[in-house]
Amino acid sequence: MEEQTRKSFKFIPALLLAVVISHGGSVTGPFVWDDFFVITQNQALSELGNLPLFFQRSYWLEPQTGVVRPFRPIREAFFTIERAMFGLRPTGWHVTNLVLHATNAVLLLFLLRRLFGSFAVAAVSSLLFAVHPIHVEVVSWAKNSGELLAFLLAMAAILLYVSAVDKKGKRSVPLLPYLASLIFFLLALGCKESAAALPVLLALWATMLPRGRRAEALLWTVPFWLLSFVYAAAQVSLTSSGESSGFTIVAGHVNPIDRLWVSGKTIYLYLGMLSVPIHLTPLQIFPPTSRWLMTIGFIGGAMIAALGVFWLLRRRPEGFALIWCILAMGPVANLVAMNTGRPLAEQRMYLPSAGFCLLLAGLVVRASGAFRSRYRTAGVCILAGIMAAPLALMCARYTAVWSNRLSLWRHGVRHSPTLTTPRNQLANQYRDRGQRELEEAETSLAFGRINQQAGILIQHARTMREQGKNDEADAYFRAAAQFFRSQWQLLTRMGGIMRKRGKPQEAINCFENAIQGAPTYVPAHEGLALTLMELQKFEEAEKACLRGLKVAPSSAILHNVLGNVYARRGEFDEAQAEFEAAIEADAKFLDARCNLSLALAHAGQMQEAERELERTLQIAPESGVVYRAAAQVYEVAGQLEAAIEALQKALVINPDDADAKAMLKELETKHADGQPSR
Repeated sequence: MEEQTRKSFKFIPALLLAVVISHGGSVTGPFVWDDFFVITQNQALSELGNLPLFFQRSYWLEPQTGVVRPFRPIREAFFTIERAMFGLRPTGWHVTNLVLHATNAVLLLFLLRRLFGSFAVAAVSSLLFAVHPIHVEVVSWAKNSGELLAFLLAMAAILLYVSAVDKKGKRSVPLLPYLASLIFFLLALGCKESAAALPVLLALWATMLPRGRRAEALLWTVPFWLLSFVYAAAQVSLTSSGESSGFTIVAGHVNPIDRLWVSGKTIYLYLGMLSVPIHLTPLQIFPPTSRWLMTIGFIGGAMIAALGVFWLLRRRPEGFALIWCILAMGPVANLVAMNTGRPLAEQRMYLPSAGFCLLLAGLVVRASGAFRSRYRTAGVCILAGIMAAPLALMCARYTAVWSNRLSLWRHGVRHSPTLTTPRNQLANQYRDRGQRELEEAETSLAFGRINQQAGILIQHARTMREQGKNDEADAYFRAAAQFFRSQWQLLTRMGGIMRKRGKPQEAINCFENAIQGAPTYVPAHEGLALTLMELQKFEEAEKACLRGLKVAPSSAILHNVLGNVYARRGEFDEAQAEFEAAIEADAKFLDARCNLSLALAHAGQMQEAERELERTLQIAPESGVVYRAAAQVYEVAGQLEAAIEALQKALVINPDDADAKAMLKELETKHADGQPSR
């Protein structure tokens, strides 16, 4: 055993090198997709003093528009610590994920060696786990550090449990490692609910023990089951209901046969992704499959499960691995709820993939038995290398796809052309790069996909209604409603495109259609008012803002736009009142604060304007936008030197700020010519 321990420590550098080769490119990646909602826009993560907040019921019951927030207090606390360390610079977050993945691979090495006493099985398993391409999404996506941390804590809990229960001659179970195991399990649950599969793994390991020790080991798993049930109850009671995303069809709305059918199909597709990881993408298509083909798949799956049970009874690691892989997929197999927006996600395979890699390792080691005993170690190395090398290459290539948002969503559109979200995200990237024609093309295609998908869901709903299945029909109608909501979002985006392309009437039509379909959708009201304001139609712009404020009276955005309308008409008192209303709705709304300072300056209240600027700089001391606003305030007051100094500070913060450069050039010219300010 000591010899195998020495081998394990010597293998660590090779394992770390494999992680760096396959996933090292992730450290240069940006924040993507959910990172903005989960990390960058979550103000609760901005201060370490908020750590106790994540363990309070009120935080999780706070409504969240458009998303259901799971109860994950340890993950939120970990995010807060990361943000304190790295701010909003994505490199630090990605390095953390890389370190966590490397640590997990090393921990898996020691855990499997402890469970099965075979260095070869443990080494090959951890190597395949380190380089498997299905982990790219977990490692390269900053918000998935919760998944990585949950795995680390869960594996540590298993290792401590095994150390405590596998007494090896001791009369009683050591209490300290056993309690530590329970604590680590509880922390893992607080990171991600996928850790709830851990009691199943402990029970599987207990069944492999000799008969005299099996019953006691199973008995010691009972507290883990109890913690799982308590956590499940907390998850149900504390998860924010928020505003339903519409993409989730609760299992209670689907009959049990269809529920099992969808769950089995999900596991089948996940096993395909693990076995042949060549078409991985952030959004996987959930393809329709004929019943007879799925029946064949279920028969094959039942045979594989039976083989796993047979191996398990014979205490072979392959049986433990196969059952681990399949049962760990249970919480993410769409059995409790069907996520029609993202039914398949590679990040959910992090825990099951460890079992899959163990299965491959066991088969590799057994296949090496065909070599003569003196060449058996070389045989294991050759077979492991044949499997690991192409996986590492695919992993490195897929990691490069995640290196920037444009390549990521191009890849998503290429591999999932029928889905809306990749096209929508790709349109965002074209917009940010000023490629208006490409943005318009992708938006139009996404719009067509939404209509098609919503139509399919409505047809399903009507079929369910005709069959008297009203609950199922309501679930499908809610899912279709979410697609139509996306339609209004795309209409608003198309309006923005038309507005920037100098086609105001087409923009107005898009915004009006979006408002007609979704009267409470604030960005559509905002876009309409801004377009009318650019056309100098201030009265109509005012009416557009007031119409929006009737359905969304606390909208800081609409109060700010209405304030701009009044300011453009020279009604600075009314503008000041609207900007103050916007600030009351959102105290950190920088645009409203900057506009209030400018309105006060135009009204001749320079001292109040400067005080408002000081308050704004306290909120965002590194914002070039605030210094640009300060320059405008000083220009109104005729203080050109102060205005120039403010613009210079703005350019120090953001040297590529084109607006600040243009303003600075204009003010320097005026200052040199001795001209008065506007």
